[in-house]
Amino acid sequence: MNSENAPAKKKDKKAYKTLERVTIEDELKDKLNSLAAAANLSLQGITEVSKSDVINLILKLHPDELSKMETDELRKTHFDVFKCLSWLQTQAKDAKNKGAEVSLKDLLEKSSEFMVDESNQKIRKPRAPRKSRVADSELSVAGIKPESPQ
Repeated sequence: MNSENAPAKKKDKKAYKTLERVTIEDELKDKLNSLAAAANLSLQGITEVSKSDVINLILKLHPDELSKMETDELRKTHFDVFKCLSWLQTQAKDAKNKGAEVSLKDLLEKSSEFMVDESNQKIRKPRAPRKSRVADSELSVAGIKPESPQ
């Protein structure tokens, strides 16, 4: 009799969805909150939309692949030199284990598409502090000559 009740209990258990959690940056949290609020406002209380509903809609409407612009943006924000070097080392070891000839030049060419183009980023040199013209003019009015660098 107990063996008949055991399968019935297993059938009564609910199957829960596994949750997928993501982290959202603070600036984007505000945007997500405002999108959910705007959706709820436009629905006029007929139904309520959660932040998860907004994210699911955005993902549903997005193509299955990332565009070149999106992958470039991810590369710019998440590129890690040390991970790239580790990847290059792994590629060299794999080639050696397979008995293939591989040169550093080949590996660098292969990885160049993943590297951030540093030449496009402007490097700004720190500016020297400006002299205060007001202070110099006040000194000359007072009859004192400002010191000149020698």
